Amino acid sequence: IAVGTGNGNGIFPLSAGLASGVWAGVYELGRTQQKGYKLTREEQERAEQEQRDFDDFSRQRLQIKPSGRVHISEVSRAFRQQYARYRTTEQMSDNVLKGYFRAFAKRTTGMKGRQGFYKGIALTESANAFGAETAGVTRLKEEQERREAERAKA
Repeated sequence: IAVGTGNGNGIFPLSAGLASGVWAGVYELGRTQQKGYKLTREEQERAEQEQRDFDDFSRQRLQIKPSGRVHISEVSRAFRQQYARYRTTEQMSDNVLKGYFRAFAKRTTGMKGRQGFYKGIALTESANAFGAETAGVTRLKEEQERREAERAKA
């Protein structure tokens, strides 16, 4: 209950309370933007799940080889096709996905990409969403069979 100071109208306590509330909101917004801001338990669990999903994706689809070259948009497209829960940027932002890929690239090759291209990493082909082989998978299998046939002849 606001009680007036000297004149009895209560304007000062009301305005002081509103100003304090506004500054408390500004402080809270600033606190959440700090680098050391701690995530809530739900945010932490979601980030850990996203990291696990990207790690699974990297084990299945990303290959380390000297002649490899991949653009970050190709990785993003392949990841979003493979994991339906991350199809849109509302579910996982592009910056978060790029951060996971950059960390993977730095950890595995030690190189930083230029203009989105990363050397030493290749994206492997996989079956499409309906289970049928894509042209790239078919071509890779034919190439592998041809090489095995050549080795058998030699």
